[in-house]
Amino acid sequence: MRRILLVLAGILIVTLIVAPFAAIWSVLYTTGGAQFVARHLPRHLGSVNLQIEGISGTIAGGLHADRVVIEHELINVYVEGVEARVDVAPLLLQKIRSPLTTVRSARLEIKKRVHPATPGPPGFLPRWLQISVDQLHVGSTSLSVYNGFKLQVDELNGGAVLRRLRISLFNITALLEGARVGVNGDLRATDPFGMAVRYHLDWHPEGQPAWTVSGSALGDLNALNLVAHAGSPFRADITGQLLDLTEHFHWAGDAALHDFDLEAWGIASPLGHISGHVAGTGDASTFSAHGPVDPAGLQAGVFEVLFEGGYAGHVLTAKRAVATHVASGAQATASGTLAIVDHGPRLDLSGTWEKFRWPLVGRDVPVRSAAGSFTLQGVLPYQVHLSGEARAAELPPMPVDIDGLLGKDRFSFTRADVELYGGHATASGEVVWAGAGSWDIKGRATDINPGLVRADLPGSLSFNFTTTGRGFSPQGTLSASFSELSGRLRGASASGAGTITHRGKTFEFANVRVAVGGTSLALDGQVDERLNLRFALNTQDLGLLVPGSHGQLKAAGTLAGTLAEPAISATAHGREVDYQGIKVAAFDSTINFDPGATDKESHVEIAVHKLSYQKRTLDAATVTLQGLPSAYTVHLTAAAPGLAASLQARGAYAGQLFKGQLTALSLTGNESLHLTLDRPVDLLVSASHVRLEWMCVNGTPGSICADGDWTPAAWSTTASTNELPLATLTAGRAASVQYLGTGSAHLRLNGGAALPTVGTLRARLEDAVIAHRLASKKIERTRIGSGTVSVDATPSAVSAELSLGEGQVGTVAARLDIQPSTARWQDMPLSGELHAHSANCDLISLYVPQIDRAAGQISTDLTVSGTVGAPHLSGLLKISDGEIDAYQVNLALRQITLEARLGDAGLDLKTSAKAGAGTLSADGHMEWRDLVPYGKFRLQGTNLRLVDVPEAQIDASPDLLFDINGHRIEVTGKVVVPYAKIAPKDITGAVRASEDEVIVGQEDEDAQNHFEVMSDITLTLGDRVSIDTLGLTGRLTGSIAIRSGYDAITRGTGELSVANGSYTAYARKLDIQKGRLIFTGGPIDNPGIDLRAAKVFPDVTAGVNVRGTLLQPRMSFFSDPPLTQSQIVSLILAGGSLESTQKNTPGNAALAQAAALLASQVGSHVGIQDVSLETDVTNDTSLVLGRYLSPRLYVSYGISLTEQINTLKLRYTLGDHWTVKTEVGQGPSGQISGIDLVYSIEK
Repeated sequence: MRRILLVLAGILIVTLIVAPFAAIWSVLYTTGGAQFVARHLPRHLGSVNLQIEGISGTIAGGLHADRVVIEHELINVYVEGVEARVDVAPLLLQKIRSPLTTVRSARLEIKKRVHPATPGPPGFLPRWLQISVDQLHVGSTSLSVYNGFKLQVDELNGGAVLRRLRISLFNITALLEGARVGVNGDLRATDPFGMAVRYHLDWHPEGQPAWTVSGSALGDLNALNLVAHAGSPFRADITGQLLDLTEHFHWAGDAALHDFDLEAWGIASPLGHISGHVAGTGDASTFSAHGPVDPAGLQAGVFEVLFEGGYAGHVLTAKRAVATHVASGAQATASGTLAIVDHGPRLDLSGTWEKFRWPLVGRDVPVRSAAGSFTLQGVLPYQVHLSGEARAAELPPMPVDIDGLLGKDRFSFTRADVELYGGHATASGEVVWAGAGSWDIKGRATDINPGLVRADLPGSLSFNFTTTGRGFSPQGTLSASFSELSGRLRGASASGAGTITHRGKTFEFANVRVAVGGTSLALDGQVDERLNLRFALNTQDLGLLVPGSHGQLKAAGTLAGTLAEPAISATAHGREVDYQGIKVAAFDSTINFDPGATDKESHVEIAVHKLSYQKRTLDAATVTLQGLPSAYTVHLTAAAPGLAASLQARGAYAGQLFKGQLTALSLTGNESLHLTLDRPVDLLVSASHVRLEWMCVNGTPGSICADGDWTPAAWSTTASTNELPLATLTAGRAASVQYLGTGSAHLRLNGGAALPTVGTLRARLEDAVIAHRLASKKIERTRIGSGTVSVDATPSAVSAELSLGEGQVGTVAARLDIQPSTARWQDMPLSGELHAHSANCDLISLYVPQIDRAAGQISTDLTVSGTVGAPHLSGLLKISDGEIDAYQVNLALRQITLEARLGDAGLDLKTSAKAGAGTLSADGHMEWRDLVPYGKFRLQGTNLRLVDVPEAQIDASPDLLFDINGHRIEVTGKVVVPYAKIAPKDITGAVRASEDEVIVGQEDEDAQNHFEVMSDITLTLGDRVSIDTLGLTGRLTGSIAIRSGYDAITRGTGELSVANGSYTAYARKLDIQKGRLIFTGGPIDNPGIDLRAAKVFPDVTAGVNVRGTLLQPRMSFFSDPPLTQSQIVSLILAGGSLESTQKNTPGNAALAQAAALLASQVGSHVGIQDVSLETDVTNDTSLVLGRYLSPRLYVSYGISLTEQINTLKLRYTLGDHWTVKTEVGQGPSGQISGIDLVYSIEK
C-alpha cells in the first residue's frame, strides 16, 4: 500500500512538473492548441472587440487565419488571409516576434468618435506587450475615413515594431496608384493619431517622364506638416499642412518651382525654364493656387498665375485658370480638364485671351490682339482652334480663325482664315520650334486694300504667297514669294511675282517683277557685303513707292563691288520730284563709277534744276567726276538767288580714301560779291578721316578762310569771315525779304567723342537792314543797326553775350552761361538774362503773315535759370500803345496793352485792347510742366467789331474761360452777338470740297504739338442780327449751346427764329409767317426746320411749309382757299388770280411756270418785285409787272401777249376785311374801266 502511495505521489509530482510544459507545447506546436487559444481569447479587450476565424497551423510552425476583425470606437480593421510565424523564445519576455507575416488584404475604416475620450493616454497595445514583424507583406490595403477620404495601397512590404505608444515602420514600400512609395518613421498613439515619417516616391507613367519626390510628414491628423522636394521631371520645394484630416479635411502650402520645362514631356516649348513661387489651398476634392512665375524662354518677365479646380481619378479639372503678364497686362483664361493617361496627358481645355501683344515687352509691337478664344483637345498632337482679332502695327483689327495640331515640337495648321486689310487670306502650313526652328506657310490673299496700310494707296489686290524660314534668330533664313498678283491700285491694273530671301546680312531678289499702271519695278541679284544687283524702275508717280512723295522717276542699272566701295553703272532721270520737303524740278544723271578698277575710267554726270527745301531754293547744280581712280577730277557748280558757287578738286582714290587738292573755289553774289581761292590746298576724305588744310577765298567785298580735321575720336575747325555780305548767308530764300549789311566772325572749335567741345566765337554785325518787298513792289527798309556776339566754351563753362543797338527796332542785350557738369546736355545748369526794348513792331508782320500791320512799344527784362532741358524764365514783358490790323477780315485792334510776368510759379498775363467801339480784356495764369502748358485764361469783351467786310459786319461780346491742361484745352462760357449783318455772296453754284479731299504737299501735323480743343459755349443773338443769304432774308433771334471736341461731331442745343423775314421759293419771294431752326443735340450743321412762308395773291393766299432737317428738308404747299398742289405751284411761279389758276390747262400751266421763272430773273435785274404771267377768263395771257408802293397800296401793269390790251390795276386794303380794287385799260373794243369793293371772310 505504501508502495502504491509512493508511486502515485511520484506520478503526481511528475504530472505537476510536466503538464505545464506539455500544455505549452500543445499550444505552440499543435493546431488544436492554436485553436484552443483562439477560442479562449477574450472577445472584448477594454474598448476593443476581437474576432479570429479559420485558425489553422501552429503558432511556432506557422499560423494561418482566414479572417481577423478588430473593432474599436475609432477604427475597424479587417484582415483576410493571414500567414504568420512566431518565434517562441521572445514569448517568455512578453514579446511577440514574427520573422515573416503575409496578409492577402487589409481594410481599415476610420470612424468618428461618438463618446468622450477616456482619461489617460491612448495606446496601441497593453503596457506589457510588444509585437515586431521583421518582414511584412500585404497584398492590398485600403483605407477609408468617415469624411469620405479613401486610399488604396498595393504590394505593401517592410517591417514594423508595435509598442504601446508607437509603431515604428522600417523600409515600408508600397504601390500607390501606380507610384512606388517608401516610408520610414513612427506612428504615434496620440489623440488624434500622430506620425513622424520620411517618404520617397517614384512614378514612371508610360510615355511620360519619371517623377521622384522625397520629403517628410510630422504632426497629427489635426495638423500634419509636410515637406517635399521634387527632383524630376522638374525641381520644386514644397511646404504645407494637411489640416483636420478626420473632419473637414483641407490643406495649405507653398511651392517654389525651379527649372520647370516642358522639354521633359518631349515638348519643345518657347517658354524655356520656368521658375516661380506658388501658394495654394484646398480640400479633398478642390484646390486653388496663385503666384508669380517667370518663363525664362520668353524673356518677358513675370506672369501672375491663378488656378481654381480639383484633382480626382487622375484628372485635373480647371474651373478657372488665369495667366496675366504683369508688364503688358496680356491675359489668358482657360477651363477644362487634364487627364493623366498613358502617352498623355489628355486635354480638353477652352479659354479666352485679351490684351495680347507680341513681343510681350518692348516699344515695337508688330502684333496685337484685343481679344480671342481657343480650344485645346485630345492627346499629342493636340487639336487647336483659335478665333479672335489680330492687329498688325497700327492697322485696324483683323478677324482670325485657325484650326491646327499642336505637337511636341511643332504647330501644323490646315486652315487659317484672316480678314486682312479689307480682304481675306487663307493659309496652311507648319511652324517647328525644335532645334533651330523652321516654318513653311503658303496660301492666297484676295481683295487686299493697301489703302488701310497707306491711305494714299487705295485699291484691291489678290496674290498667292509662300513663306519659308529656318531659325528664329536674326541669323536665320527667311524666304517670301508671291505670284499671280492681280487687281487694281489707285485705279490702275497691277501684276507681278517674285521671291525675296533674307539670310543673316544677305538679301536675295529673284525675278521680282511688279507693275502698277505706268509704274514698273524689276529686281534681281543679292545685297550683302558684296553687291550683285540689277534694277530697273520706271514710275510716273513716285508716291506709289514713297508715301507723301510725288514726281516722275526712271532709273536702271547695276550695283557691284562692296557696300564700302560700290561699283555703280546706272542712269536716272526725274521730273517734278517732291520727297520729304525736298523739291526738284528736274534731274538727270549718268553714273559709271568703279573705284576698284584701277585701269578703268569713271564718268559721273549729275544735273539738278530748281532744288528747294523749306524756304531756300537752288536754281541749278551740277556734279561731274572724270578719270582713273588714281587721278579723279571732281567739279561742282551751284547757283541760287543771290549766290553762285563753283568748286573743283583733283586727287587719287584708293582703299576708300580720296587724297588730293582743292584746286578751285569761287563765290559770286549780290552786293558785288566775288571771292576766289587764293591757292590750291590739300584735301583728304574717307569714312574715318576728313581733313582740309587752311584755305582762303579772297576778293570783294571781304573774305572767308577755314580749315578742319575730323576723326571719330576727335575733331577741330577754324573759320574766319571778314565783311561778308549778309545776303550771302540768306541766299536762296524768298526774295520778298532781304538782309543787307555785312558781318565779320572768327570761330575756333574742337572736341571729340569722349572730349568736351571747347572754343571761341567772335562775330560783329555792321549796318544791318531788313528790306521787305511789298505786294505793291514798294520796298520797306527797317534798320537793325550793329551788334556783337561772343561765345566762349571751356570744359567747365560756356558763356555767350549778345549786344544789338543803334537801329530802328531798338536795343537788345543778352547773356547766357552754361555749366557742362553733367553727361546729358539737357541736365546742364544755365543762367542768363535778356533786356530788350523796341518802339517799332513792324517786324511782326514779316514773320506772322496773318497780321498786315503792327505797331507799339515792347520792352522785356528776363532772367534765365534751371537747366538746358528745362529752363526757368522770370521777369516782365510789356507791350503798350499797340496796334494790329488784319485786312482780310478788316480787324483793327487799338490801344493794345499787355503785361506778362514770368516766375517760378508760371506766367501771369493781363492784356486789353479796343476793336471798333468795343473793348477787350483778358487775364490768366499759365505754367509749364515738361514743356507742356497748364493754366486758365479768361477772355471778356463788349461790342467787339470782329468782322467788318462787305459780306459781314459782326459785333460780339464774349465771356469765355480757357482751361489748358497739357495738350487739352477746354473753352466754356457765352458769346452775345448784339449786332450782325450777314450778306455773303451767292455760292449756290459753288462745289463743296469732297470729304476724302487730299491736299498734295500738305505737311503732316505733329501729334506732339497737336492741341485737343473742346468747347461748351452758349451763343445768344441780340435784336439787331440780320441775314440775307440763299433766299432767306430776315432778322434772327434766339440762342444755342454749342459743344465741340468731345466727340467727332459738333453739337448744338437750342433754337433760332426768323422774324420779319422772307423766303424765296421758285423765284417768288414769300413772307415768312413762322421760321425756326431747332437744335436738339445733334450735328450743328443739320438742325430741324420749321418754316411757313406765304404770299397773298388776288382772292387767294398760297405758300410753302418746310419741315425735316437742313440737309434733308421736306416741302409741302398750302393755299386759302384750297387748291391742288400743282395749282399752288403754278400760282407761286406764274402769279395770277384764283379764277385764272383754276382755268389753266396743264400745258398752259407748265408754259406759264417756265415763262414766270424767266420773267422773275428779268425782274430781279430791273428792280421790280413781282414779274409774272396771268391768264384771264378768255384765256388771254398777259405779262404783269407789280410792286407795293406802300404796305396797303399795290399797283400792277399788264400787257397782253396776244392782243393789244394794256391794263393798270390798283388794290388798296382798307382793313382786315375790306379791299378796293380798280382797273383801267385800253383794248381793241375801246376803253376798259371798273371798280370793286371786296369783303373777305377767312375761315
